[in-house]
Amino acid sequence: MVSYEGNGEAQALLEETAKQYEQDAVLVMADRRGGRPYVPHRLRDNVTPEERDAIQTAAAKHGFAGWTWYRDEQGHAVMELVTVPQWGGDVGSMS
Repeated sequence: MVSYEGNGEAQALLEETAKQYEQDAVLVMADRRGGRPYVPHRLRDNVTPEERDAIQTAAAKHGFAGWTWYRDEQGHAVMELVTVPQWGGDVGSMS
């Protein structure tokens, strides 16, 4: 966990949930200040598996460690890219 504010109950729940699903980490996707640690990228055209691999490789080279793909209501491919640098990563190297 990078940072935490609270009485410990929420942190304990996150840790237990991560263990239950054999996860190395848990990313909270919203915070009380209205921020969010992810950015959706909606693509106009279909993405081939090769293009998806190239996009993911480029994201990893720039220090991003997490993303997911899905289709929006209009059927467009969306890559939701986590804007939190890799654990132990150097934020300065992401530019």
